[in-house]
Amino acid sequence: QGFEADDIIGTIAFLSPVETIILSGDADALQLVDSKTKVFALRKGVKDTVLYDEQLTKEKFGGLKPEQLLDYKALRGDPSDNIPGVTGIGEKTAIKLIKEFGSLENLYSALSRVNQRLRVLLEKYKEQAFLSYDLAKIEKQAPIDFNLEKCRFGNYDKEKIVKLLEDFEFYSLIPRLPGKGNLIAENLKLW
Repeated sequence: QGFEADDIIGTIAFLSPVETIILSGDADALQLVDSKTKVFALRKGVKDTVLYDEQLTKEKFGGLKPEQLLDYKALRGDPSDNIPGVTGIGEKTAIKLIKEFGSLENLYSALSRVNQRLRVLLEKYKEQAFLSYDLAKIEKQAPIDFNLEKCRFGNYDKEKIVKLLEDFEFYSLIPRLPGKGNLIAENLKLW
């Protein structure tokens, strides 16, 4: 309770001891990119995809590191997620400020070094900026019990799965279920 699906994904990626690829159309997931986590995203439909690693994420956001995207979004905002950001600060200015100061916290600690127009906006919308930061943040330490070994594909009880699919009225999936045995091998036959 109190956590969203993105927080569970972020936590699993953080806890996973192996390379993790997150499939998402949501650019918020790019804040999770690191040396062992990548984001596989759709750009314009299924045929136009991209696998974001640290370098490609930096290129997409004007040199910002994936861990700075949260600070960027706190300034820039995101109307699609109802994240206000700082009114009057757009993409280029947000990138410039985060590149120069490194983080939202550092920026607010050094406001005297920012030009008068931006300083007025940043002071006026400070609370909004930090609220935006909190809203955009994907939690990486949600209280879940994650065990990679338990996620391994393998044998399963087909009768239980059929019952579950029937309960949720997913009848079209039932004929596609592999028989007992190794799910990976059975799925390869299906596709």
